[in-house]
Amino acid sequence: MKPFLLALIFIFTFSGYLYSQAVLGRFNIHLGEPKVERNQAPKEALLAETEAKERDTQARLLESTLENGNYSERDYFAKENNILYTNEFWKLRIQEQNSEGRLDRIEYKVNQSSISSYNGSIELPKVGMNLVEYRSIDKLGNSEDWKIERIFKDIKPPQVNWDLIGKYDKIDDQYFVSSETQIQIQAIDINSGVKGIYYKFNGSRWKATEIDKQNNLAKILLNQDENRESNQNIIEIVIIDNVLNRSNKIQIPYTIVNTINSPNIKLNQVKEVEGINYCNNKSTFNFYTSESRLPERVLYKPTQTPDWIEYVSGTISLLPTDSSINEINLIYKNVNSIGLESEERTFKCKIDLTSPKSEILKVIKD
Repeated sequence: MKPFLLALIFIFTFSGYLYSQAVLGRFNIHLGEPKVERNQAPKEALLAETEAKERDTQARLLESTLENGNYSERDYFAKENNILYTNEFWKLRIQEQNSEGRLDRIEYKVNQSSISSYNGSIELPKVGMNLVEYRSIDKLGNSEDWKIERIFKDIKPPQVNWDLIGKYDKIDDQYFVSSETQIQIQAIDINSGVKGIYYKFNGSRWKATEIDKQNNLAKILLNQDENRESNQNIIEIVIIDNVLNRSNKIQIPYTIVNTINSPNIKLNQVKEVEGINYCNNKSTFNFYTSESRLPERVLYKPTQTPDWIEYVSGTISLLPTDSSINEINLIYKNVNSIGLESEERTFKCKIDLTSPKSEILKVIKD
């Protein structure tokens, strides 16, 4: 009985000790989520931080390439259709997959050259397609079968074709466009392929535009929030291929034109009486326009003419050829070289061809 009592006493004593330690917090006893030690970051957080750093690195690399055409001699590659595409700075690195220190050497051949021993990296000897063969050999002389990698060294930048779609005019090196005008861009890269078409307005940040992948086409509306109406804007365009070769930077200056003034009319031999204009067979008119950066045409339409007539120069008679017309409604407007039209204006006058009459009154003396 004594050993049993001693054991029972020991159990109660130890249980009380555990309880006291739990209350004091010396043991990690939790009823909720598992405790994470202060210096032990979760794997998810570490992975997220690594991915964020990589995204930041890629973003800075892309921004530098877009702006300067320079990726700081950083190698870059992309795989497409079982072909590895690389830029001019890329070097082939072979990673051993052997254990227990059995590897003796790695051998390789480039473009059916003689066999060489791998010593850290391989520079591709030519621009274009390269055929690399490699294998591992262990210390017993066992060798694996030759592995083959097709690697295309791409150092040629993409080409850019562009055109304006919509209403525009070019005067000297400046483009004048309407609010609906777009620029259409075609990217051409027959090697590693097009990664993206990028643009920016007036020195702002670079943006990627949506691409029709089948034809490598993109359209950008020139009238956007960051642009200035009636002042010169500049759009810059570059194309990046899949190994970060950059095209030449295209810079296009343009001005958005959304308004046009109506022409001024000069009338001769027209008299206004009590708010009504009167004209006769000596009445004429001509037009003149205010100064404009774009060529403008004045169109007018007299009462008897259904179609618009382009005003050239000189004075024109107001009197219609049809003698039955007794009132003139002359409609006129401006049209500029990008097709923008001014508000239509109308001049009205009544035709008065009657001669005034007068007579001498005989005054009877008283």
